[in-house]
Amino acid sequence: MRLIRTVAVLSLTAVAGGLALAAADAPATDAAFAAGPLHTPMARPGPAIVIEAEAGTRLRVRAEAVESDQGMIRVALFADADTFHGTAEDARPLEVQAVPAAPGRVTAVFDGLSPGRYAVRVLHDENDNGILDRVFGLFTLEGEGVSNDADPDRARFEQAAFNVPERGSVTVDVDLRY
Repeated sequence: MRLIRTVAVLSLTAVAGGLALAAADAPATDAAFAAGPLHTPMARPGPAIVIEAEAGTRLRVRAEAVESDQGMIRVALFADADTFHGTAEDARPLEVQAVPAAPGRVTAVFDGLSPGRYAVRVLHDENDNGILDRVFGLFTLEGEGVSNDADPDRARFEQAAFNVPERGSVTVDVDLRY
C-alpha cells in the first residue's frame, strides 16, 4: 500500500445528499479511505492535459477558475472505474490532496504514481465544512470539476481517464464550475 501524502488527510463519506470530508491527524494508507466513500461527482474539469519530460512520475492537477480564497480545494485521485463511480458506498479515491483555496489557479501534486490510467474529481469546499453543499440535493453551491471536462453528474471513469507514463510528469487542468 502507498502512503498518502497530503496537506490534510481526509475521510470522505455521504451525509445528507452531500460529500462529507473529515480531516485526520496523520498520514494514512489507501485502506483508510475504504471506510469513507466519495459520494458524488465533484465537478466539470478542463480538457488540457500536458505531458512533460521529467525524471520521476508526478501528476499535477491544476484547479482553474477558483473564485475565492475561502476554504480548501480538495482533489480526489482514482485509479479505476470501480472506485470512481457507483454508489456512495462504493466510490473510494486512491489519494486525496487538500490545498488552501486561492483565486485563479490552485495546484495539487501527486508524486510517485505508477504508470496507468487515472481520473480526478475536484471540489472547492468554500465554507470548509467538509460537504459539497447542494440545494435540494441537486444543485451544487460550491465549485466542482472532473478531469477531461466530463459532466460532473454523469462522469464515468472512461470519460475522465488520462494516462500517466512510466517517467515524466502529467499536468491536468480542471475547470471548476460554480
